[in-house]
Parts: sequence; structure tokens; C-alpha cells
Amino acid sequence: MTTRTCHVTLFAATLVLALGLAGCGDDPASESSPTASPSAEQADPAAKALAAAFGEMDAVAFTDEETGCLGDAVLEKAGADRLVEWKVLDASHETATMRDEPQAFVEVRTEALSTCVGLVDFGLRTMRSFSESAASTPAEKAKVADDDYWAALTACVERQIPEKDVLAAVLDEKASAAMQQRVEKISDGCEKEAAAG
Repeated sequence: MTTRTCHVTLFAATLVLALGLAGCGDDPASESSPTASPSAEQADPAAKALAAAFGEMDAVAFTDEETGCLGDAVLEKAGADRLVEWKVLDASHETATMRDEPQAFVEVRTEALSTCVGLVDFGLRTMRSFSESAASTPAEKAKVADDDYWAALTACVERQIPEKDVLAAVLDEKASAAMQQRVEKISDGCEKEAAAG
């Protein structure tokens, strides 16, 4: 498999599998969207703990505003009692851990990521993080370090694939294969557009 083919496959898979990548280890649609706010300003200890757990994820660096929004969104959608039942929050509500189970939590977390960050953005940030460790040539390293390239790539994909479609594909295994094909169709064009800057 060529580097280009591998890159396109990773590109497609990352967007579709953002859900799974969000919760690797302990390193992650309600009608009303939570207001993004820095976690330091959150009064609820459960929201603070959730924000901190999102902030500690290795795969992607979230801003304080994003982690605050994520903590609020997960707490609002699931409620503290259910999060304790799912072993995401401890009984004191002061410590949270990102988990890959139960499926109901994974869905809540994914919806929060969609609301607060965007799954395309999250998927491409994750892909960039993995690309940093895989880059071996000076050209590959320069591309991974180019913020403008990644911003243009994200904008291109977001223009062509609505967030609601990505969320539906992530939450429905049957739709994932179709989404991967859709992403593969646009990935070359978006990568060329981003590289042309």
C-alpha cells in the first residue's frame, strides 16, 4: 500500500471512526446545545471532572472552551447518576474517566463531540496527531506541521459532508461503510485544495 493510499484510507477511517478514537483507554442530540464555557468556571464538580477527562485525552488537544462544553454536554445529556452507573464518574462526582462502554455513554460522548467540536474537525485532529508520529520525511513533517493545510482540509470536508451525516454514520454501523466511501471520493480533491492553499 502506498503512502498516499494509506493516507486516504486513514483520512476516511478517521472521520468515520472518530467515535472509537474518542475513547481509547482512559486517555473520549439533545434539543438544546450547551453553552461553551471554560471548565474552570463550571460550578458543578461533575462537569469539571468531565471537562478534565476530555482535556487529558492523548489523541486530540481540546481548548478549555471545548472541554467545558464537552463536560456540560455530557452531563446535561446523561445526568450525573447515570454517569456514575456507567462508571464514567466516581460517586463523589470529582473524577471522570473516558470509557468505550457502555454503548449508551459512547453515543452521548459522540453527540457531545459533534455539538462542541464537530466530528470532522475531531477526526482530522486525530488524524493529524497520528500523522505526526508517522511522518518520516522532511516533506511529510512539514505538511503535518502546516496549520493552514489542516484548516483548509477541515473546511473542505465540512463543506461537502454535513456534520449531521457524519454523526449518523458514526452512530449507525450500517451507514459507516457508505460514509467511508463518500469520504474517500472527496479526500483527494480536499487534500489537493488544502495543499494549494
